[in-house]
Amino acid sequence: MIYEPLHLEQISKVLNIPIQQIRDMNPQYRFDIIPASISNPYSVRLPEDKSIDFIKMQSDVFAYNDSIYFNSDKILATPTRGYNSDYIMEQPGSNMVKLYYKVRPGDNLGQISEKYHVRISDIKYWNNIRGSMIRSGQKLVIYVPKSRAEKYTNNTASVQNNSTPAAASPMYSDSDYVYYTVRQNDTIWDIAKMFPGVSDVDIMKLNNITNASTIKPGQKLKIKPKI
Repeated sequence: MIYEPLHLEQISKVLNIPIQQIRDMNPQYRFDIIPASISNPYSVRLPEDKSIDFIKMQSDVFAYNDSIYFNSDKILATPTRGYNSDYIMEQPGSNMVKLYYKVRPGDNLGQISEKYHVRISDIKYWNNIRGSMIRSGQKLVIYVPKSRAEKYTNNTASVQNNSTPAAASPMYSDSDYVYYTVRQNDTIWDIAKMFPGVSDVDIMKLNNITNASTIKPGQKLKIKPKI
């Protein structure tokens, strides 16, 4: 988890990851800034082989040109619309496209987040949603990379039609933890997107997984949602 503001380019420069790759993996940070704080931690998705490097080199990443990336003249005050953010830039990143999704009967935030490859917490942030209630007919703002926009605009089918029925949910909870049963074609990265504040690294650590590609259908994963 990230506990202080961080610019995606700081990660890119120190870990030698193409900035566009980081943006595509983290479309929720549409201004290239992770607006984290102690009281509002955020997660970041990175290529699997770079996740450990980030943990090891975190101090170097945060220190890299921090006075340039977080010049006070370029950062605006805390927004007043209830966003879970401490910083906001003046305009969306040029690599992102705003789409609108009309909620249909039976839809829920988890299904919609899977469809658009974003996190539940992102959808709530973009639409100023408190809690998890959405209603049929409601229009939701979704930000996606330009490279994926056409795919979504050409596919208007209800996410319910492509989802496992509620009665066959692969999840059950126990106290603070959720247990998820891996399904065919699941990846740890995809599973992490279903749970607010959870990263693929979090799931791997909690389940003692050293190689993300080794998960298999039927395997049960222990997950602790952070939000």
